[in-house]
Amino acid sequence: MCIRDRYETQTFDALRRDNYQLSAAIKFLQEQLTSSEAVRDVKDRTIGRLNAEIVRQKKISQEKEELIQRIEKEYAQQNVWNEVKKKGKEKEEIVQAMTAELQKKDEVITKLEETISDLKIRMQNMEILERTEKQAAKYEIDRLKSDLDALTAEVDILQRRNALYEHLLNINNIPFARQLRKTRTSIESPTRVDKSVLKKLARIRSDEVQPIGRTLSLRFQIAKLSFEELEKRVFTQEVMEKGVISIEEMDDILRSDPIRMEDKEQALFVARYLIEDNTEEYLQFDRTRACDVNVVKSIFKKFIGNYKLLTHEEDKQLRSEVSAFLTTYRSALQPIFTQRPHAKDGYLSAAEILDVFKELDLHLREEACNYMILKLFEYSEDIDRMDLNLMFKLFNDRSLRPRPSLMLQNSLSFDFKE
Repeated sequence: MCIRDRYETQTFDALRRDNYQLSAAIKFLQEQLTSSEAVRDVKDRTIGRLNAEIVRQKKISQEKEELIQRIEKEYAQQNVWNEVKKKGKEKEEIVQAMTAELQKKDEVITKLEETISDLKIRMQNMEILERTEKQAAKYEIDRLKSDLDALTAEVDILQRRNALYEHLLNINNIPFARQLRKTRTSIESPTRVDKSVLKKLARIRSDEVQPIGRTLSLRFQIAKLSFEELEKRVFTQEVMEKGVISIEEMDDILRSDPIRMEDKEQALFVARYLIEDNTEEYLQFDRTRACDVNVVKSIFKKFIGNYKLLTHEEDKQLRSEVSAFLTTYRSALQPIFTQRPHAKDGYLSAAEILDVFKELDLHLREEACNYMILKLFEYSEDIDRMDLNLMFKLFNDRSLRPRPSLMLQNSLSFDFKE
């Protein structure tokens, strides 16, 4: 038992020593573990501080870079501004020099404009004087031509009558000759009139009836009535066979179809022009005064004008020509039109419009001029009041149409002003 107890005691002591050693080892390990955790915690905190410092340094570095960039930008802008100011001063000096030069040029231009204005006024006065003299000469020439035509026709009639009269006398047919004298007297004065009660009137000049004839001609053209047809309807076979026509008969014709002049005084005025002898300044007014129908027919042709109706192709070609002319010279024509004394309300007569063309030395064929006046007349119906604004629209706007009073007119009716 002793040996056993001793063995157990030794074993127990060995176990206790082992246990003590294990406890010491465990304690050492625990201390080591605790020390490692503390070190690791310290290292973690140190790493955190370092990371925060790195972030702060990065932020500071970024702010520095931004500050440097801003400073560089401001510096660059300052340099640019200085450069701009420098160039601005240079430009200002250039502008001042140019302004001074322009002022000098303006003064020169003003003087030139004044000189040009004076020259224009002088030219206009000269042109007015020249135009007046030409117009007066033209009127005189027209009057002389008209007088010559009338005299020539009258001489021809007298020669033929005298030849016939002498022929009849030569064949000793005295009774027939007496009858011829009686017939001749009745032709020259169909109704006996007391000459003492007739009043004297001034002769009618061609320029006085020219606007009436021009207006009639335009209306006949718009109505598509050819001159040949008009002549046949005015000088009928009955009138031609009669051989002579009186003022009273011509007045009736003018107030009947196809002319139908409603103004009685105007119709009588034209009838007197066609019949009376215009070689004398004053004539005794006699409604029964007669003239050879062939002479009257010749004067009527000159009064109306031997116009021709346009074909579709001619109309198209003339429209294109007038349109191109007005488009090209519109900027030159409009100021001159508005300066005319009679153009305050936007209207001018056909004669004044053509005068402006001549003043500006603008060349438009006579056929094209007549076509332009014809088309304007379709809208205005008054040769003395042509719409200037419409003139530039009419030949470029095909939608424009004449007024119904002219488009739908089957018979012509005229009412002329004094």
